[in-house]
Amino acid sequence: MQNKITLYAVSEILGKNFFIPSSQRGYRWKEQKVTDLLNEIYSFAIKIDKSENEFYCLQPIVIRKCSKKIIRLNELSSPFDNNIWYEVIVGQQILTTIRILLTYLIKEHFNGKSLYDACGKNELLLEYESREGTKEYLNNINVKDSKKNTDFYFIFKAFETISNWFSNQLFERGVRDDILRTLVYDMTNKKQEGVLQVIWYEIIDNARPVDTFTRINIGKIPITNSELIKALFLQKRNFNSIAGYLLSQEETLEKRQIEKATEWDKIEHALQNEDFWWFLNRKENEVSARIEFLFDIICEAAKKIRKTLIKKWN
Repeated sequence: MQNKITLYAVSEILGKNFFIPSSQRGYRWKEQKVTDLLNEIYSFAIKIDKSENEFYCLQPIVIRKCSKKIIRLNELSSPFDNNIWYEVIVGQQILTTIRILLTYLIKEHFNGKSLYDACGKNELLLEYESREGTKEYLNNINVKDSKKNTDFYFIFKAFETISNWFSNQLFERGVRDDILRTLVYDMTNKKQEGVLQVIWYEIIDNARPVDTFTRINIGKIPITNSELIKALFLQKRNFNSIAGYLLSQEETLEKRQIEKATEWDKIEHALQNEDFWWFLNRKENEVSARIEFLFDIICEAAKKIRKTLIKKWN
């Protein structure tokens, strides 16, 4: 079977279920990215004299339908879409941002009434393999819990950016209406605000997700060295044997993979402590992810050891 590529309105992916594997990067969109997205959507919504079939296309998403085994092992359960789940290979950032935007609109525009009650649409559901509590946090984004981990922090900052953006609009409720309608319209019920669409690229072949991600990296966030290292490190083939002993029956490959992913997240979270960060790093450092700094240190140390050995051998 060939891979499937098509256009879906955002409204058509509402009510679908998306699974974020542990090898994926965390949510990392900053204020400028979120603001740019809102400006793009609103500019299209108020554009005058759109053509009949005109739409605005967001970033592509690349997914693969989850097998029954993955659904069972990760205990994935949803009342939406007959419990069909899609593993996200590319597009987690835009999907999460849309989910954050919907959370804001539900809270501020509907006064807590559900999206289904207000618009007849279910929310898109995001489940994370190793980032415990993220699905629940997306339903109740708050400043108190934003300090629990790095992902929550970036999710809260995106929510705060969205809130501030709307607050700065002259006619705030009208702007919310315009953006909301572009999210819930499709090509059959489109109105003057127009339709938002995404390129839906569904992988049918048996290639590993990491290979597919590398081959068709069409996201707008550059892949950092640390993200590539994480993706390679968390491949399941690395967990057949650990530290020279075979895994017991109770300690499954998936469990060890999740444990290592959780340890990675704990390291990233610890590096967000400013006192600890400046203890390690005495000068200004604009690395894209702080864990990248640790790999830079290891790399430099390895280079020095190599030079020393070369001199010794010569």
